[in-house]
Amino acid sequence: MRIFEPIMGDGAESELLRGAHTRKIVKANPTTAKKGGIMGFAVRKKTRCIGCKSLVDLDSDGKEQALCRHCKQNEDIIYVKHQVQARKAEQQFNKLWSQCQRCQGSLHSDVLCSNRDCPIFYARVRARKDIAATTDALSRFSLKW
Repeated sequence: MRIFEPIMGDGAESELLRGAHTRKIVKANPTTAKKGGIMGFAVRKKTRCIGCKSLVDLDSDGKEQALCRHCKQNEDIIYVKHQVQARKAEQQFNKLWSQCQRCQGSLHSDVLCSNRDCPIFYARVRARKDIAATTDALSRFSLKW
């Protein structure tokens, strides 16, 4: 206060410590906030067709459909294609896993490698993500053959 008193005068305390510039802004909790403000622009992620990537509606049960009505006629071909992709991803992961086990020196234990400089480490992580993605895509199919 002694620094600002010569500049602002006797009312320096009331102007500096109280007023509009000291107001508190309360942020709304996003879980309880209504669809107003910036949340009005938030877009909910929509489900896409596995075959052609177009938007897909929910079925009568409220579950996600795997394919749109145009790709439904080729459901068996698309399903087999994704099965082949899943199998290739699993083979790639298994190959990288066994290579890491050989590097570690034990083929009978889990790989405890976290070497961030190793390109095989990142390839193994990417292969694991590919397996998860293809497995999720296959689980969306509701086959009735």
